Amino acid sequence: MMELKKISTVLLLLTVTVFSTACAVRLNEYYDYKQVEIFLQQVSVRARLIGSIVSTEKATKKCSPYKLFISFSLNSANVSSEKAIVSVSDIQLLNVSNNKVAFKTEAPIEKQVEEGSDGVYWTYCEINNIPLEYVRYKLTLRFQVNVNGRISKEDIELYFDEDYKDFKSNDLWDKIMSI
Repeated sequence: MMELKKISTVLLLLTVTVFSTACAVRLNEYYDYKQVEIFLQQVSVRARLIGSIVSTEKATKKCSPYKLFISFSLNSANVSSEKAIVSVSDIQLLNVSNNKVAFKTEAPIEKQVEEGSDGVYWTYCEINNIPLEYVRYKLTLRFQVNVNGRISKEDIELYFDEDYKDFKSNDLWDKIMSI
């Protein structure tokens, strides 16, 4: 009889713990931006603004400061990673609503191109901790691609559109469903 009482007490405590954890709902707000890309004759450019994650016991927020990630994929068949360089001379983020500069690079960036496992030649640059308001931005990018001594200069503009998401999640339920 004593054993049955201990087992039922343990089961009750376990049930209360699981139930209270299962009822804990986390609010999630993601102030994201859509990825942008452009395909040029010699190079494809993709850019993303990735927010920082701030998490508390009840909520997770993905917001400022942001990381700007820009990747370059070379389309040329004559590329060798030893002789291909992407030089970025100017990066600017402009607030579209007031046309003010929100971010500008201070120094040029030069990156050696590498061959990926899929045979594509690419490189990237990233800039961390950019404090931004959550509005639409225009990215202006001035760069040149040097492939075996042939230089191609490019000036491009891309627009980051907001992609806000809010949803509720349950950490315990998410863990159970991922098994």
